[in-house]
Amino acid sequence: MGVYAKSTSEVLALLDPRTRSAAIAFLADSADEHLFQTVWLSINRWLDVDETTIAVIRARATAEQAKGIQSQFSAIAFPMALASRGHIKDAAARTAFPALVAQLALLGAISADSGAQVARSWIGKPGEGHLFLGAMLAAARDTIGIQSAIRFIEGRQRSLPPNMPAIALDVLAYLNATNQAYLALARGDSAAALRHFDARPDSACFGGCWIDDLIHVQLLAARGRLADAATRLDRPLGGFVGGIVPFQVLRALERGRVYERLGDREKAIEGYNLVLEAWRNPDPELKTYVDEARAGLARLSAEKKAS
Repeated sequence: MGVYAKSTSEVLALLDPRTRSAAIAFLADSADEHLFQTVWLSINRWLDVDETTIAVIRARATAEQAKGIQSQFSAIAFPMALASRGHIKDAAARTAFPALVAQLALLGAISADSGAQVARSWIGKPGEGHLFLGAMLAAARDTIGIQSAIRFIEGRQRSLPPNMPAIALDVLAYLNATNQAYLALARGDSAAALRHFDARPDSACFGGCWIDDLIHVQLLAARGRLADAATRLDRPLGGFVGGIVPFQVLRALERGRVYERLGDREKAIEGYNLVLEAWRNPDPELKTYVDEARAGLARLSAEKKAS
């Protein structure tokens, strides 16, 4: 009924090649914010060959720009949708959102040194940058930057008033433990990094540790702890995720790798398939990942024929 009947009608129009263009135009120029959001929640995980999700939000962002406005959709959801479908360079030019900037940096949309420079600028600043800077600094082997972040967090822990909510204490403890893991990684000590990751209070990141979780899984797999890696890969991403995120695609690739080694063919295929569906036309920086997923599917298909 009401707006939900209209949103359903627009989703159906997007599915029909005969009405797709008109639906995109309506959603860009005429749909109010509530209607657009309702449609978006239905389509934001689509990975169709026509990239309908990107077409819709690109048209909306273009219409907003012509009116001199910028919504949260065009500022955050648009670059997230681009990056999740392999267009990381375009996404990087459109965002300063720490959660996305960190993923783009680790995917190669910006250099490790440039990523580290951005990450250092987040140290001591309000906002969520501290949740994501460790991985970026570790990628650049920036031990000094990580140590600076650790000192800041430890200073915050010492200076908190006694009536501070428990959630604040938990987040600071999480950041401290994770930064210790990244400091070990930056020093080239993966064994120590894994010990720190194993010990981190990972429920205290409150949905903000997609990158940390994936790196933890990669370290577990590298050490041959495949069952532990698989257990983590089977957990859903924390927090509310408005659509697919770039590291969810890398997580799918890791599922393919881990479950292929464990001999679970169906789960491995599921992981590799998501990579190929999401990154159908990726930027060159992602070609290695796509090639690996394609090769994995070829191996598993050959095994099935042989059996």
